[in-house]
Amino acid sequence: MKAKLTHYEVHALKDGCVLLAVPTRKPSSRTRGGEAVRIDEDGIHQTHVIALDTFTQGIPEVSRMAHAAIAGRLNTRRAIRDLVHPRLDQLEQRLERIEAKLDRLLGERDS
Repeated sequence: MKAKLTHYEVHALKDGCVLLAVPTRKPSSRTRGGEAVRIDEDGIHQTHVIALDTFTQGIPEVSRMAHAAIAGRLNTRRAIRDLVHPRLDQLEQRLERIEAKLDRLLGERDS
């Protein structure tokens, strides 16, 4: 059974790092100010882009939470880069070898 998609309104930095996500009801299919409501694959239907200093406003707890979100994003990107990219490079090299073999086989067949 497919899990039900949760919908969110988020506050994010301009690079896309989400600092705060608020679960919401599924938005109406009606347009918002002349624009159709777009829901992305993560269920985000509204994004408020904010500056970090505006978000934290000198409140230590909020600042710690924002910095933890940023650190989590950076650690996730690092993990993907360290774990996934090497495997993708290996698969790409393997695919190139398979393509070369296929080209040779097709070339021999045409001769």
